[in-house]
Amino acid sequence: MKKIYNLIQALFYLFSLKITRIVSSTKDFFEAILYLRNIINENKLNNFELSFYNHLLENFKNSKSEKFQDLFVDWIMSKKKGYFIEFGCCDGLYLSNTFFLETHRSWKGILIEPSKRSEEHTSELQSRF
Repeated sequence: MKKIYNLIQALFYLFSLKITRIVSSTKDFFEAILYLRNIINENKLNNFELSFYNHLLENFKNSKSEKFQDLFVDWIMSKKKGYFIEFGCCDGLYLSNTFFLETHRSWKGILIEPSKRSEEHTSELQSRF
């Protein structure tokens, strides 16, 4: 978890932002949005950062990803009909980092789940691909 935190922190550094806390629920997400809105009102975001913020606002309801990784990929790549491989997909829906890309951007891909517990749930979704 520490390595992931450091990676995210490095990414935020590129935007001249800092992590004040990790967002883990929809309620926390809205609080983070309000925090960002205050930064925007103070003109502390550049156009590039503002673009990502607007992308989050427009699409967060369709995301199943825990930390909106799918929306970040969508924003960076701006690509329809791409391809993905998702390792550790659980049931393919819960906390999926690719479901948004598949359902809203027509991406195709492979879900890989090594856990036997999730195998039966994942096989129910095979017809989707």
